[in-house]
Amino acid sequence: MRLLAGVYALRMVRALCVAYLAVLAFFATGASAAGPLVTAVHEPELRNLGADHALSFDRIASSGSTAIRIWLDWRGTAPNPPANPTNPGDPAYSWALLDRDVAAARARGLRVILTMYEAPAWAERGSGGRPRSNNPDPAHLAAFAQAAATRYLGQVFDWEVWNEPNLNYFLMPQYDEAGRSVAPALYRELVNAAAASIHGVDPRNNVVAGALAPFGPVEGHMPLDFMRKLLCMSRGKSPRPVCTAKTTFDVWSHHPYTQGGPAHHAYWPDDVSIGDLGEMRRLLRAAVRAGNVVHSRPVPFWVTEFSWETSPPDRQGVPSRRHARWTSEALYRMWANGVSLVTWWLLRDRPFPESYSQSGLFYCGRASLADEGSCAGAPLSGDARKGSFRAFRFPFVALPRGGKVFVWGRTPNGRRGRVVVEAKVGRRWRRVAVLRTDQGGIFSRTVAGSVAGRSVRARLAGRKEASLAFRAKRTVDFPLLHPFGCGGGLEC
Repeated sequence: MRLLAGVYALRMVRALCVAYLAVLAFFATGASAAGPLVTAVHEPELRNLGADHALSFDRIASSGSTAIRIWLDWRGTAPNPPANPTNPGDPAYSWALLDRDVAAARARGLRVILTMYEAPAWAERGSGGRPRSNNPDPAHLAAFAQAAATRYLGQVFDWEVWNEPNLNYFLMPQYDEAGRSVAPALYRELVNAAAASIHGVDPRNNVVAGALAPFGPVEGHMPLDFMRKLLCMSRGKSPRPVCTAKTTFDVWSHHPYTQGGPAHHAYWPDDVSIGDLGEMRRLLRAAVRAGNVVHSRPVPFWVTEFSWETSPPDRQGVPSRRHARWTSEALYRMWANGVSLVTWWLLRDRPFPESYSQSGLFYCGRASLADEGSCAGAPLSGDARKGSFRAFRFPFVALPRGGKVFVWGRTPNGRRGRVVVEAKVGRRWRRVAVLRTDQGGIFSRTVAGSVAGRSVRARLAGRKEASLAFRAKRTVDFPLLHPFGCGGGLEC
């Protein structure tokens, strides 16, 4: 998650120091996953939208999403120590704003993922780092987790423990005074403590671990390095256990932000962008097989934060048309690497250039071709959809493969049905195939190579709604030296 200028600046320093040539996007390989793809949106400003609170939830539901990620700010919920910390009714707790968000999500059929982070001062055991990150006490987190799980019993089943714990912005210390890695062990304590409480309230609850940032080491650990230490696994293509410590969780998550296109690999070997998800998945599977993950059901792989900036308005973002194509292909690439849930970071752009994060599915106001600074405080009703909104709602790709074209997509909201694949010939759309989706709305097929180079789309059978057209050619990479854009006072 990208909240303040400090973490952006550090990441930008790292990005500017990394000089490299772009790697061409690799050819689409065979779909290696056979599961559903749930989509979600994370909009951290929900509580600051006033009269637009309900509209923001309506728009998230209309994005094809069936889930929503929401911050569970520990410090904001319990700024002072409760007398009875496991009791959600203790007067020190303040749940009203979160109650409103959970109720709004559930009213629209959205699955709620709550991410616990930001320790209150009274629960920190150290100092020297950013407040709210300094060596949080696992026992205090366990009590808070029990209170939260009790409060939302039967309403919320997905609980993510911390955010980007491999960065010192969110978790300190990362290393001790002798330079030895300590954050993975601390994070293991936090996850295990929270998991015991959350499962104790309801065994159906899912504990989500990871939520790792994609890049290092300026701000902490590279994600694969952190993950190996957390799960006690060795390096290499066939990771093996190197210690007996166990971590209890039901889902693993990651944030595979990318300095290029949807198949782009991170520059450093232990960083993980979209193109490296297969390596992270192998490590996860090896740790599960080795018994280093304590779980009672299969362990899914989720992406709980991901996006690109757009240009306009951020001149260092991805051009709008390319952004829409990349959005569809990113969802395919993540699904093909075994990811079963993808969360898009931001419903709405932040005002530009004074703010970071122009990665919304909506422009802030209608200033889509100019700076968005004038939209600060403007109602959501004046916002304009980006092309990537439609790509996220109804993702579809058509990628050349061995003289033919592989098509893949997912219907809005993952509804089961039939889709018509069409290619544009002249000014008309001509039918190529009629496909049935699986139960999660996923469809795929290899079709004739005669559509190569043409615009191809998927349309819901018997309805007018169609995906964006996707030209059936290899996706050209577009390296981004500034993956988190400009704005917020940062010069690019």
